Amino acid sequence: MAKCSICMKVKGKRQCIAFAGAVCSSCCGTSRDKTKCAGCSFYKTAVEMRRYEKAPYFSTQQMADNPELQDAGNVIEGAMCSFDLAQDQKTSDGFYKKVMERLLDRYSFGDQALLFSDDLEKKGVSFIESAINEDLSGVATAHLAKVIGTVYRSIKRHTNGDYGSREYIDFIQQYVGIRVATGVRALLSPRG
Repeated sequence: MAKCSICMKVKGKRQCIAFAGAVCSSCCGTSRDKTKCAGCSFYKTAVEMRRYEKAPYFSTQQMADNPELQDAGNVIEGAMCSFDLAQDQKTSDGFYKKVMERLLDRYSFGDQALLFSDDLEKKGVSFIESAINEDLSGVATAHLAKVIGTVYRSIKRHTNGDYGSREYIDFIQQYVGIRVATGVRALLSPRG
């Protein structure tokens, strides 16, 4: 193999359309440009490369020890439960994982405009953001981002990778309940 056409130090293992030759993975990663690299299988936008599992979060112990954190988490999860009920309890855990990713895009990564995979995802984000704006308006954005990160991790923990299931949403329906109004939640009867 030929040397990297950018650094000329190591072997170039990737064919680069921007530099018309082989490049090493390091140079590929540091020299990517949207206009030059669009269409390349190695090119990903910053949004596509986000690692949501690395977003800031509160530990399970921190949540257990702090009633204010629990209340903030309950606002988000209660809104999720209310939205699920409005959808006749047909949404999956994967849907709520995606909704939390969009909320992390806004609160953790600072995106002003969000990209949605469909109209239902957009409605879900809007519904939960409405509850956040009503019940958690005094909470600092960084603090709120960590609560959202905690809910996101909780979804991942409860589903064990099966995002087509309803393990998480059924669990919070039972223990958190639906958000009825500011500070008011109601528990549903178990499905069966």
